Amino acid sequence: MQRPMTIFGLPPKLAGIAAGLPVPVFAVASLLGQVMVAYVSWIVLTAIALIWLWKRARADHHFETLALVPNRFWKGQKARALLAGGVPSKRRGRAR
Repeated sequence: MQRPMTIFGLPPKLAGIAAGLPVPVFAVASLLGQVMVAYVSWIVLTAIALIWLWKRARADHHFETLALVPNRFWKGQKARALLAGGVPSKRRGRAR
């Protein structure tokens, strides 16, 4: 059976996200002149992100797809109904 390619047990997109998450902390620490803190924070935060994403990906095999697909505007609705012909409360001749 073939298995998809992984990096540290994660799909490549999630591994790239895990490596990119510490970039703001690294940039701020570098700009403040704290180079050693920047590198240590990069390593620690990347490890934490990899572990967290790995656990989420193992719990749900569709995590990558669900995490990277943008939300649709109808996902926030609690109830969905198909209305063929208009809004029910504005129809003539029908009582609610």
